[in-house]
Amino acid sequence: MPSDRPGLSSGKRLQLKTDIIKAARKGKNAEILRLIKEGADIAAKDEKGLTPLHWAARGGWNETCILLIEEYAKANGNVKELIDAEDPERRTPRWLAKSWWNDQTVRLLDSMPQLQDWMGKENLRRFLTNFRECLSS
Repeated sequence: MPSDRPGLSSGKRLQLKTDIIKAARKGKNAEILRLIKEGADIAAKDEKGLTPLHWAARGGWNETCILLIEEYAKANGNVKELIDAEDPERRTPRWLAKSWWNDQTVRLLDSMPQLQDWMGKENLRRFLTNFRECLSS
């Protein structure tokens, strides 16, 4: 899901990609939201082929995973594409979460496509927004 922001230079796009991946690695949700508003690509891949969701799942940052999935659902709709994204070694965010023993994150990622099928895209987006707000309060 490349940024559709007109007027972003290639240098700015690269900086946003680098910054959103760094923020996802550390679970910095406010920073991620700011970067998305500036035009960061939620599905951007780093030099290893990992997306921000890969890094958030690896770190067990469940709220960050929800935020990334929620924002992707708003912009794209099909969360399965983001959740099933593979790096060159065919590792998905779920695979990384499991390999780092983040069982709650694995369950979270497993549930999203089924929730979207059951609830529909717009209702899933609303659910994730409310769920994330509950987690942060």
